[in-house]
Amino acid sequence: MVNNCAQTITAASYLLGVLRPAERDEYGRHADTCVYCRRELAELAPATRALASVKDDGSFAVQ
Repeated sequence: MVNNCAQTITAASYLLGVLRPAERDEYGRHADTCVYCRRELAELAPATRALASVKDDGSFAVQ
């Protein structure tokens, strides 16, 4: 998908919880008002949920 917002690249990091608190808060505020970032978050959410279910040993947690 072509996005019209340069900050959509931050969406995956935001969902994975790897941003520093200040970055997380800033992106969250931005995404609240940006249709492109909200769309990116919605599209990436299933993949990040799947990644979160992977255990340290590489197996999947049953959900």
